Amino acid sequence: MSTFLQPAIAITALLLLQLFPPPTMAAWFAYITDEDGEPMLNGGTYYIIATNGGGLAVAQKPQTLACPLFIAQEKDGSSIGHPFKITSPISSKYLPFGPTEFYVVDDTTTCTKPLAWRLTTDNATGQIYVAAGTTESLGLVHSV
Repeated sequence: MSTFLQPAIAITALLLLQLFPPPTMAAWFAYITDEDGEPMLNGGTYYIIATNGGGLAVAQKPQTLACPLFIAQEKDGSSIGHPFKITSPISSKYLPFGPTEFYVVDDTTTCTKPLAWRLTTDNATGQIYVAAGTTESLGLVHSV
């Protein structure tokens, strides 16, 4: 390659980078954010409050076994609910947004199976919602 072409290629590459900068890492990876728009820490403890009031808490269905517990919304609209430690099996500082599962750790229960949550898309509507259960009931293969 001639000595003239090497600087021309370098200048062209720099010009292209100026005109079309690569996306930042934040744009490549979407994270779940809190109400302030900050990425949620993987393994962080959070209160989950529904938009119509009343935070989420663990609950036992009437006339069922003590385990597994279920996720329920507090009836009192002013209650912030129960703090949950939310983790993802994906090794990341923040909770990734996408088709993955999350584990809700509740240190106050004696249940041995963690509650697993997974973001799921409704194929009919395209809406994203949270499915909750044990890792077995959600068909997940990861364990904590």
